[in-house]
Amino acid sequence: MKNIFFIVFIIFCITFASQVLAEEKLTVCYKAYYFIPLGEACIEYSFDSDKIKISSYIKTNTLISLIKRIDNKGYSFLDLKRGVYHFNFFQREGNYKRDHIYTYSHTKLNYKIIKFKKGKKHIKEGVVNKKYVFDPYFYSLNLQCGLHRNNFNLFYDKRTYNISTNETKREGYRKIRLKPDIKTSGLLVPKGYWWIFVNEDMMMERVWVEFTIGKAKLKSVSVDGDRNLIKKICDKLVNVYLLWYN
Repeated sequence: MKNIFFIVFIIFCITFASQVLAEEKLTVCYKAYYFIPLGEACIEYSFDSDKIKISSYIKTNTLISLIKRIDNKGYSFLDLKRGVYHFNFFQREGNYKRDHIYTYSHTKLNYKIIKFKKGKKHIKEGVVNKKYVFDPYFYSLNLQCGLHRNNFNLFYDKRTYNISTNETKREGYRKIRLKPDIKTSGLLVPKGYWWIFVNEDMMMERVWVEFTIGKAKLKSVSVDGDRNLIKKICDKLVNVYLLWYN
C-alpha cells in the first residue's frame, strides 16, 4: 500500500512540475502614442523544455481605426528538439491583407507569402539557403539578449537584410539604435532610425519607431508573469547558438 501511495505521489509531482514548466510565461503590453493615443500592443514570451515561443498583436484604437485600421498579429517559435523555427504573421492594415509563413533551421529558410486581393489569393514561395537568418521576433529577441552579431540577418517579405545597430549603456537600461530599411508593403513600412530601450530584465521598456505614414512611441504599461523569463530564454539561446554557429 505504501509503495502504491509513493508511486502515485511521484507521478503527481512529475505531472505538476511539467505543468509549471509549461506555464512559464511573460506578457508585456504597451500603449502606442504620438501626441495622441494611437493603439496598443502586447508581446507574450513562453518557454518550456520543448520550445521558445513569442507572440504578439498590435492594433489601432477606435478613433484611429476610423482613418486607417491596423490589426496585426503573429507568433514565432523555436522547436528546441528539432532545431526548427516556425514564423507566422498575419498582416491586416487597412485593405492590405497578407500572411507570412516561414519555416527555417540555422542553414535554410522556406517561405510562403499569401496576398489577398479582390477576393483572390496570390501565393509566392521560395527557399533561402543561408546561415544566421532570423525572423523579426527572434531578431528582436537577439537584440534584447545582447546576442546580436554583425553576421546575423533579418528575413522578411522575400528579402534578407543585414541591419546595422548601435548600442549605448545607461544606468538601468541599454539603448539600441537601428535603421531597418525594409522593402515591404502595407501601412507599416519602416523608415528612418528606430530606438529600443531594454531594461535590466531584458524587456523592451520603450520603443520609438517611424513608418512611412508617421512616427509612434510605445511605452510598457503592464507586465504579467515571470519577470526573469527573458533572461532564462536568453541563457538557453546562448547554448543553442554555440551548438549551431561555432
